[in-house]
This record gives sequence, C-alpha cells and structure tokens, in this order.
Amino acid sequence: MFYYEDVLRALNRARVDYVVFGGVAAILYGIHRSTMDIDIMIDLESKNITKFFKAITDLGYSPKVPVTLEEFTDPKIRKTWIKDKNMKVLSFYHKKDNYKMVDVSIGQLMNYAHVEKKIFKISGIKVPVIAFEQLVKLKKKAGRPQDLIDLDELRRVKELNDD
Repeated sequence: MFYYEDVLRALNRARVDYVVFGGVAAILYGIHRSTMDIDIMIDLESKNITKFFKAITDLGYSPKVPVTLEEFTDPKIRKTWIKDKNMKVLSFYHKKDNYKMVDVSIGQLMNYAHVEKKIFKISGIKVPVIAFEQLVKLKKKAGRPQDLIDLDELRRVKELNDD
C-alpha cells in the first residue's frame, strides 16, 4: 500500500484537478529516496480549492497554520502569503498521524494552466504527476540541497531511459 493512497483516492473521488510534484514525483520517475510528505499542485480556481479542502479535511488533515477555506480561496490573501511570508505551499498535517503531511502549492511555483501531466497507476489509482521536464525545472528553481541531489538522480534516470 502506498503511504498517501487515501489522499490520492479522496482527491480523485472529489474530482479535484491536481498534479503530484516534488519528492514523490521524483520517486515515481525512478530515483531512490524517501520522503515523508506529498506535494500537490492544484488548479487554484475557487471550486477546485473547495473540493480539495473538503477532501483533505474529511480525511483528518488540518492546515498547519490557522487558515480558513475562505482565506485559501481568496487570490488576494494568497498573494499576501506569497509576498509577505514568502510562502510557497500550504501544509496540511494529519491530526492522528503527525508524520503525514500534504503540501499544496499556493501559486508561486508555476502557473497551473501550463502544467503537463503524466498519469501513473499506483495501487490501482490513476495519479497525475507533473511532466518530467517540468519537475526538473521546479527542482532547479528550488535549489535546496535535496533538490540538487534529486536533479542529479533525475539526470541519471533520463540517461538510462534514453539508452
């Protein structure tokens, strides 16, 4: 069983327009590493945010910072989070299992309308994952030590697949 299978099933059931990126996406493309969270990018249209918020909170997740659905759906408020707090994601933690974290992009990483998806099947679940080249671009942009390690591993995976 995949650690975040319940999250993916709930998002699909709620018909949330989303894509997996970050460490889980890198793992799905073939690199060997572990991660405790799952990074999700969603269409930030109000109805989609509402579907996401309901699906995730119904599973027992809460925002790590005190944020209401109304605040999350407000583009002006999200812009202040980005500008004033340098926020990139809104983190949700599971109330009973604090190690389970879902990080959802609030719009700073890339325009969702330009996201390309590749569908992976995990435990019978269709999972939309950010396209390989876009994942590489996000990892370069982030530039954190783990992202740089992931970049090296992703390059190796690409070389192996190109051969």
